[in-house]
Formats: sequence, structure tokens, C-alpha cells
Amino acid sequence: MPATRDPIDALNDPEQWSWAARELAARGDPSALPALVEAYDMRDERSRLPLLDAMEAVGGIGAVARLAASPHGADRGLAARLAHLLPDAAHVPVLERLVVDPDPGVAAEARAALHTQVRDARWRATVERLAHAEDPGLREAALSWQRQG
Repeated sequence: MPATRDPIDALNDPEQWSWAARELAARGDPSALPALVEAYDMRDERSRLPLLDAMEAVGGIGAVARLAASPHGADRGLAARLAHLLPDAAHVPVLERLVVDPDPGVAAEARAALHTQVRDARWRATVERLAHAEDPGLREAALSWQRQG
């Protein structure tokens, strides 16, 4: 692929994901995260592994806490989605806050993300607290996760 082609634009074409993801990973620019997630969420049968690798390479795991603290729902939604795609023990406290986000889309994505995290002692303690949440949907989800082990 020519070096002059913008890899962010190339993410719109699933045939270019591999090249574009490698280029973005090499650049290490976290501003590529929204475009990488958007490409990941496109309907296509190709492997998304290069996109995940690029998200990690540009700092996707570390960006979760920063994005989650944003006053903007889109940033918090991106944080929850990144936590879902790139599970890490550090995400659990962030997700505990986001599962009750005032934006229902953010809260739903954060709940899905929390469900996919490593089930270590911190995760189990968080889910135990959430099993007593006022929100009946969150409470039921936490109880379900506890039953799953």
C-alpha cells in the first residue's frame, strides 16, 4: 500500500485493515482509537486481530481510565468498548463506575465489558457489590455473573 494513503481512511475498507492497522500501530497515536473501534465494529467476516493489536499498540488499555473520566458520553462509551475489546484487570474499577453511567448506551457497554474481564479477586469483589445495586437490571446481571463463576 502506498505510504501516502491515510491509514485512518483505509480502515473503511476491510480489505485494507491489515495494512492500516499495522501503520497505525507503528505510529503509536492514540487518536486512532475511535477509528480502530469503528472498523472493528463493521460487519465483515475478516479477522479483526490486526485491529485489536493496533488498539493495544496505540495505548488502548491505558486510555480506558482517561476516556472514562471524560464529561463526554462518546468518550465514556469508547472507554467501555475498549475495555470490552481489550480486557485488563485495571479496567474493573473503571467499569464499576461506568455500569451506572447516566448514558444508557455507556452503561450497557460497560456491563458487557465487565462480564468479559478476568475473574480475579477484584472482579469478584466488584460483582459482589453490584449484586446489591439499586438498579434491578444491574443487580440481576451481577447475580448471573456470580452464578457463572
